[in-house]
Amino acid sequence: MKKIISIALVLLAMVVTITGCNSYKPDTSGFTKEYVEKEQRFLNEFKNKYENATTDADKELYAFETGFRYMNLGKYTKAIKYYEIVLKLNPEHPQALNNLAVIYEEMSEFQKALTYEQKLYNKNATSTEVVMDTIRLLVKNKQLNDAQGVLDKFASTEEGKSQGDFLSEQMQYLTEAREKALE
Repeated sequence: MKKIISIALVLLAMVVTITGCNSYKPDTSGFTKEYVEKEQRFLNEFKNKYENATTDADKELYAFETGFRYMNLGKYTKAIKYYEIVLKLNPEHPQALNNLAVIYEEMSEFQKALTYEQKLYNKNATSTEVVMDTIRLLVKNKQLNDAQGVLDKFASTEEGKSQGDFLSEQMQYLTEAREKALE
């Protein structure tokens, strides 16, 4: 029976891929009832505060928190909606940009993820976290030369010069990605 279910899931995944249907659903099976109830309470509270906000600053804050709670509950489509609201109010909101990149990467929509990550990178090209995330998404999007360029640029900065272990790890990651691409 398990084998039949596995085959059915593989076939379903193939149909979704072939038809281009984006029906990604995160795995929320490990969520406890208490966790879901707590997040839902937070979600309801922040959504209500967003709907009643009178200033752009409050709308931005509560839209972000609403998106964050939707994201925590695995409701990515709704989370995206609220993060987009945040970006309309503040196009450079770093957490909204980061969370959108995370959501789209989770959904295997690497080009969309990269769009948001590159906005973060353009703002903070010396953050090891941002550099690492940008390189990873460029590799997933098969842009290995661009990933190398990001690493080279970081290596030439004062911050990069002090991050030998990080540079070494990223160089190894890129080497492995190139080898995999050649297979």
